[in-house]
Amino acid sequence: MPYKYPEFPAEWFLAMTDTASRYVAARFQSLIHNPPLPAPLPTIILDTDIVIACDQLADCLNEAYRNPVYIKHDMGETGIDDNREDSLLRRFPPGHRGTIYLERPAVVVASEGTIVVWYLPGALSRKTQKWNSSSNEVLQVLGLAGCIGGARMSISLLAPGH
Repeated sequence: MPYKYPEFPAEWFLAMTDTASRYVAARFQSLIHNPPLPAPLPTIILDTDIVIACDQLADCLNEAYRNPVYIKHDMGETGIDDNREDSLLRRFPPGHRGTIYLERPAVVVASEGTIVVWYLPGALSRKTQKWNSSSNEVLQVLGLAGCIGGARMSISLLAPGH
């Protein structure tokens, strides 16, 4: 059964975030679909700056998705067992031979096909970063910091099955 997205009242700040994230998800899906799907039209409540930022994010996600970097590591081997973690650190020490340097958007894919890292340089414009920073300061003053941090920008919603 498909996930049922909650509806936010239009006057809520989260309504704009929700609308923008749905647009990014639809745009990303249209880009990665083969054959390509028609690009979704942004809703009228998203102003031009937000649409441009959303398109930049979707384009960066698309570039990363099409630039997979495969590693020989089974992510199913991790856990919270201290002995197991020590064993894994001995087998895969930080900075071990085979260190990966990423210079453009990419996804790092473990041996079982799970995307473990999305590397997204340039995904957020400076204007978006500045706006997000000032919005977070307001939320901190109100005691709400962190409440919208995961506001439906989960990659699992953008790329089902990964």
